[in-house]
Amino acid sequence: MKTTFGTVHAYDDSSSELCIRVDHIPSLASGDVVLLYKSSGEQLGPFTVKSHKGNVITGKFKKEGETLPLKGETLEKNIDILWLYNILKALNPYKIWLIVVLVSFISLVGYIAVKILGPGAGIGLTGFIGGLASSTVTTVSFAKRSLESPALNRSFAVAILLASSIMFPRLLLEIAIVNYEMMKNIVLPIVIMGTTGILLALYFSLKRDKESAENKALMKLENPFRLKSAITFGIIFSAILILTRLATIYFGDRWLPLVSIISGLVDVDAIAFSLSDAQKAGIVSLDWASLNLVIGAISNTLVKLFYVFTLGSRKLFRQLAISFIIVCISGMITAAFYYII
Repeated sequence: MKTTFGTVHAYDDSSSELCIRVDHIPSLASGDVVLLYKSSGEQLGPFTVKSHKGNVITGKFKKEGETLPLKGETLEKNIDILWLYNILKALNPYKIWLIVVLVSFISLVGYIAVKILGPGAGIGLTGFIGGLASSTVTTVSFAKRSLESPALNRSFAVAILLASSIMFPRLLLEIAIVNYEMMKNIVLPIVIMGTTGILLALYFSLKRDKESAENKALMKLENPFRLKSAITFGIIFSAILILTRLATIYFGDRWLPLVSIISGLVDVDAIAFSLSDAQKAGIVSLDWASLNLVIGAISNTLVKLFYVFTLGSRKLFRQLAISFIIVCISGMITAAFYYII
């Protein structure tokens, strides 16, 4: 099975140097060898990668016959072995374990804080801190409680908005640790979405009645350092890492928004780290990786609204729907001006 590799940009027969223009940068390092074919299926010979600049890859071509690559000609490569190579290249056990420990540690901070504060803490404060441990679990917990205590829906709305908003600075912290350059490039849209969510939570908080003495925040959070939690995140992260790498290599990075949307529905941390890894590997540009991280964060925000719709009261959903849409639109507009226009 073969796939398009690129088109011949230039070829010097005397030095055997071949330059290939590609639509996207494949996951190839200096010294890697690719067996090239003509679009007709005729084998040309091995191509040893030397370097790449922009969308042009330069290397040494060893011809195996009289046929030479012609400028503008489409070249193909074999992928029946390369797909496995790229999967193994994406899966760095040491790097994956470090990411799992990082995410688990940040979640543990929120988990311990919730345990220390206990059920006596206000719903809003518990939502805010619970968002550090897991904004999704916090959202689901308060959505279910809205069916049991509808009188506290406004307080639940505050808690869910705060939990969802703290996800954004949490993302910034995580990316800052592994990819400082990318963190600087996503800070504006991420901060705007987080700030918008917090301001909307403040608006709901000012409108609600004073919480009663019975307003206790009960959540069932799982210790993020339990082996089951760590392994689950590690598996999800590895799967999204592979999906991101293979989709980019074989279908082009134009498919990344779809990958980000689907992955964001499952775990925003996983797609964020996967995009950071792809950007550091030179597979996607900084702006394109940053834009898709924002898309993943928006997708994850909207799936929380879906949880409220399916698990919570309709009144709580109506209270949160406009707020969540405003948060997402603020991110979309900022990202569009920042990365596209």
